[in-house]
Formats: sequence, structure tokens, C-alpha cells
Amino acid sequence: MTQTELIHEIARHTGESQRTISNRGFTLLVPELPEDNDREPFVVDWDRTQASRQIPLTLYRSSRILNPEWA
Repeated sequence: MTQTELIHEIARHTGESQRTISNRGFTLLVPELPEDNDREPFVVDWDRTQASRQIPLTLYRSSRILNPEWA
């Protein structure tokens, strides 16, 4: 059933004009899709994610080379 057909049928049954029914905002209800309860919950394994990153085991401190004239 289209929106136009719905408005026409409601107007016919209520005796109201199609314009009045349209202005009142009648709409078709679409059944919701059933939830998929069999699906596993979405979980992030942060240990596995961290292990896949290429991070050095030791962190190097950036050293600044000082100008001897500034010392």
C-alpha cells in the first residue's frame, strides 16, 4: 500500500477530505527487522590490537644537540 492509497482509504472511512488526512500526518508503519540475537557481541581485544602494532620495546628519548656557544 502506498502513502496515497492509505490517505485515500482513511479519508473514505472517516469522511474527511484527503487534504485533511494528509495534513494530520498519517503514515504506514513498517515492521521492524527482527534482531539477530545469534550474533556475537562486538568486542575489541586490545591486547591483540596492541601486539599487532609495530612499537619498539624501549622508548628512546629524543636528545637535543646543544650549540656549545649557548652553554
